[in-house]
This record gives sequence, C-alpha cells and structure tokens, in this order.
Amino acid sequence: MIAPHVAAAVYSALLSAIAFGGIWIYAVRGGRLIAAPMGPAAERASIGRFSIGTLAYAGTVALPFASARQRWPCSSPSPCTTASSR
Repeated sequence: MIAPHVAAAVYSALLSAIAFGGIWIYAVRGGRLIAAPMGPAAERASIGRFSIGTLAYAGTVALPFASARQRWPCSSPSPCTTASSR
C-alpha cells in the first residue's frame, strides 16, 4: 500500500506539471493569450523553456515528506515514545 504522503507528493507533482504546462501551451499556441504572436519555432522554444520551470514545481514533491517528518518523527508504525512521555 502506498503511504499517504507519497501519494500526496505524486499528486502535487503531476497536478502542477499538467496544469501549468497546459495553461502555457494554450496561451502560446496561435498567440491566444500573449501580446504578440510567435512563430512555430519560437512557440516550441518557449514551451521547452517553460517545461524547465515545471521542474521547480516538481521540487514541491519534497514538501509532503518534510512535513510528514516534522509531524511524525517516528519511523515505526507503533506509537512514538519520547523522553517527555515516559
């Protein structure tokens, strides 16, 4: 079974990549939402450069893991015991 924080990480990466990539492609193709239309070569180059930025969004995959470690410092499935709870 997949751990919840792993599922959240995968979901956030995929959603970010699909959403932002799709928005940019829609905006650029045919000059729909940009000030000046681009030629086909410039469109492809722009989409390629934008895709590099998507890697930064994929970097958010690490956030759920960091959050999970801060909230649940134990790696075992049993309840944690700390010095203060003894």
